[in-house]
This record gives sequence, structure tokens and C-alpha cells, in this order.
Amino acid sequence: MSIKYVFCIGTGRNGTNYLKQILSSTEGCVAEHEPAPRCNREPMRRFLNDDPGAMKKLMPRKLAQIATSRAGAKVYVETNHAFIKGFG
Repeated sequence: MSIKYVFCIGTGRNGTNYLKQILSSTEGCVAEHEPAPRCNREPMRRFLNDDPGAMKKLMPRKLAQIATSRAGAKVYVETNHAFIKGFG
């Protein structure tokens, strides 16, 4: 079975941290809530203004963080309302 990546997008203060806590108790699943690098603030502003350079610079760190956090789990879930806008 291949790894499954799930990114939960939501507004702030909508229960994504609670969702992370629930999913963390699921066997074979690693769930994170807004792990560093968050990929928001200035890199996000620049990305949204058609300057993807700062976000592209963060992506190798973000992918490394995901790989480290996953640690062999079959499902990786991230609840984060900021970074997914630029990740796509």
C-alpha cells in the first residue's frame, strides 16, 4: 500500500487541532497541526503577489519535515490553514 497524504484546509479556530488529536490516535496515521515551517506570512504574501521564490525556497524544508514526521506511517495528515495555499 502506498503512503496517503491528507491536508486539511480550514480557517483558523475551526477545530483543526482537535481533528489532529483524533487522527493521531489512529493506527498507521501520523497527524500534525501547523508544523514548522508553516509557510505563511511573508513567503505567502509574496506567493500571492506572483512571486513564488520564497515559497519555492521553503518547499524542500517542508517536504523534509513531512518525511521526518511520517517516519514510515501509511497515512500523513496535516491540519494547517496557512501553508496549503502556497503548497499547491
